[in-house]
Amino acid sequence: MASCSMLTARSAGAVRIIRIALLLNALAVWYRSLGTVSVDTINSPRAELFYWVTIMFSQTLGTALGDWTADSAGLGYSGGAIVFAAFLALVVPAYYGTSISCTSLFWLHLFSRALSVRWSAIFLTNRLMREGLH
Repeated sequence: MASCSMLTARSAGAVRIIRIALLLNALAVWYRSLGTVSVDTINSPRAELFYWVTIMFSQTLGTALGDWTADSAGLGYSGGAIVFAAFLALVVPAYYGTSISCTSLFWLHLFSRALSVRWSAIFLTNRLMREGLH
């Protein structure tokens, strides 16, 4: 019989794959429907709906990746924050120094959502441990 931790790790991996698939499908349907996924072309309720659905999937995936780096990968909150800060730091030179489209870089930067989650966890956890809830 499989242990609970193995089942949890397997189900967490499956959930990550599902989240990636949902994000990629949202982008693909948006692109097939409107011919672009650029945020500069959001000028109708339909385009805005595609945008917010895609944001929802990317934010949950970014948060899940942040949790994975902190917990399952064993990097902790600080280590996870450093990983995502480094990732975000790569987007800036890619913007200025390459021909990668701004649209692609915009969607890549959304994974930095995990960075804000890591820093929030670091500072909130430390403050709560020192001062408690008031």
